[in-house]
Amino acid sequence: MRVRLVEEILASLDAQAVAVPGSNAAEIALPKLADSLKEVLQQRKCIADDVERMLEVGGGSAFASAAHLAAYAGIAPVTHSSGSSIRAFG
Repeated sequence: MRVRLVEEILASLDAQAVAVPGSNAAEIALPKLADSLKEVLQQRKCIADDVERMLEVGGGSAFASAAHLAAYAGIAPVTHSSGSSIRAFG
């Protein structure tokens, strides 16, 4: 029964002659998005290689997290506060 149902669905899809405007948008957009993602991943790999080479940290296993490595490398945002900038008034 399931096989017959699948066959009927596929036959119905093949028989459809109605084209919905914009239905091929995914065919246009998805390859471009995939290429963009590939480029971003390649950039991340290059940055990781550069950081390892500059800092000679190997695989980074000596750091508890990627944030610790970024802070060590000086590429993470930090908050500079002496603790004396807030004073109670009264």
